[in-house]
Amino acid sequence: MSTDIEVVYNNPTKFNFKTKNLKFRLLSMNDLPVTQQMLLKGDVTKHVMHGGNSKEQFRQYFQPIIETQQKYYQQIQSKEDNNEDNNNNEDSEEVEEEKVHFNDIVFAVMAKLPYPDDDTNEIKPEPDDEGYYFIGNCGSCIPNPLCPDVVEIGYQYENHTWGKGYGSEAGKAVTQWTFEQMNTRRIEATCFASNIGSYKVMESIGMQREGELLKLVISMKITPGEKDMDLKLEKLSLNGLLNK
Repeated sequence: MSTDIEVVYNNPTKFNFKTKNLKFRLLSMNDLPVTQQMLLKGDVTKHVMHGGNSKEQFRQYFQPIIETQQKYYQQIQSKEDNNEDNNNNEDSEEVEEEKVHFNDIVFAVMAKLPYPDDDTNEIKPEPDDEGYYFIGNCGSCIPNPLCPDVVEIGYQYENHTWGKGYGSEAGKAVTQWTFEQMNTRRIEATCFASNIGSYKVMESIGMQREGELLKLVISMKITPGEKDMDLKLEKLSLNGLLNK
């Protein structure tokens, strides 16, 4: 399956790539402070299932993923180097290309969009050497190891980037990457049924709404600066896309 978007890979390992307006690389520990800041914002928190978590809880979630994918990246890079050496050796055996197979991968999504000059962001990341700023993350995970060819994607973006088409562009790119690199048969995504913006992103990717999961998760909505949380059961929209 191919989405209507051009993805340009910047290295043989294919963990760094670009689209028309965005740049993607593996999420790193350097991204953790700004990721924590983003996920503690009320506007963002109200749309995610892990709203109300602390900085430490976010660190405990993201750090193992970052460390595992960095280790895997190094292994793949080493294999690419070995393959290149073997190609220069006429007696070497051909090495079959290896597909990515592990449970979670999270990309840092970057755009040439500076952070607003206001007090909403204590941490304002610097641009990289090409002028791209961190604006959020988008990734894939295998929710059920018994079905490794069924992958779920998820994403969160800074609220100052909403309404600019970045969510759809990133979603299409990561969907295409997932189909091509993870040998995926089916991609799923869920969102709160009330989160129209997220559903529109899924729709733009080509996903179809397959049903609703009633009162499945507890939504924790917290007002910044306050400790009280509004807990309620949320209805989820289930959306899917097959690799044809």
